[in-house]
Amino acid sequence: MIAMTPVLERGYTWWDRSLFPRDEFEERTRMVQKAMAEAGLDALVIWSQSYHTTGQLAYLSGWPMGGAVLVRREGEPTMFSPGGGREQYFARMQTWVEDMRSVPGRLGAVIAKTLAEDGVPGGRLGIVGYDQMSVGAYAEVVESLSGYDRVDFAETYAAVLAPKRPREVLAVRNSLTIAAHAVEAGVAAWEAGASNAEALVEAERIARIERARDFRGLVNSKGTELRPFERVSEARHDQLLLWIAIDQHGYWAESANGVAGTAATKAVDAMVATARVGATAGAVAEAALAVLPEAARDSALSYGLGAGVGLSLDEAPVIEPGNDALLVEGSLLSLKTYAKGASASIATATVKVGAEGATRIVPN
Repeated sequence: MIAMTPVLERGYTWWDRSLFPRDEFEERTRMVQKAMAEAGLDALVIWSQSYHTTGQLAYLSGWPMGGAVLVRREGEPTMFSPGGGREQYFARMQTWVEDMRSVPGRLGAVIAKTLAEDGVPGGRLGIVGYDQMSVGAYAEVVESLSGYDRVDFAETYAAVLAPKRPREVLAVRNSLTIAAHAVEAGVAAWEAGASNAEALVEAERIARIERARDFRGLVNSKGTELRPFERVSEARHDQLLLWIAIDQHGYWAESANGVAGTAATKAVDAMVATARVGATAGAVAEAALAVLPEAARDSALSYGLGAGVGLSLDEAPVIEPGNDALLVEGSLLSLKTYAKGASASIATATVKVGAEGATRIVPN
């Protein structure tokens, strides 16, 4: 189909039923319904943007795009896809949800009508995704669902999603493998004489070949500053700093060409050593800053020290000084450091948090 879209909206997209069979989503739905019952909710609406989603909707639907999911206290959810039905056939092949409906507009009104038809004309309605709504969408939801006691359920929902299930850990490892291969390809191209920008292009080429759905990359195409691809450039610097993040099946991972013994690697190692159940995100950040040269701390904080990872590259908790959020058993963290200085360096690590410490997730 020829569409009036001048950019690549997504890469390879499919539902791997061997990785995520139907019963995986059924079990997730039961977990969420249990949390709903404990909170006294009559129904739950999970809202997401059209493309760059937070992963909240995908957790239950498997659909790594936008729309809304209506979860009842019992039974299977209903998914509402924004826009017309042009992509309905494609979307239906990506999700286990059988009740999928295209909604061109006024999604709040459609949800209210569906709830009324289900015999739930009022009551406590949980909402996840207020932060994803446009001003117009928020106003329409408030108007259409005014007959319900609306409860912001985001914090409780995030607590359900924080510990990663075994198949989720495997999905992140698979994404990490693609990201690592992309970094290796970029480094090999640079070592063979490619420019820094060309190394980033080669990294994306390999990531797409290996079925990355989405791709993000930074490279030092101008001195030591990390930048996304902006234009073809023949500039080849004395050093290559390459950071790659990819998503497959909605699950993200990041990798970089870290070198042992550098300031960035030492900082990441310090964070890994500090991360454990009960530690705060702020303490993990302070561990990195404590081993970094003073000149490198600003760049490390500017580019970020990491966060939770899974269906989003920046899940809670954000690793930053002063964050008192406690690390949760079974959660995954993606830690990173970009240390600027006389000799710039970059490093990453993906870890699973446990009571005895953090376990590194390594590529397949």
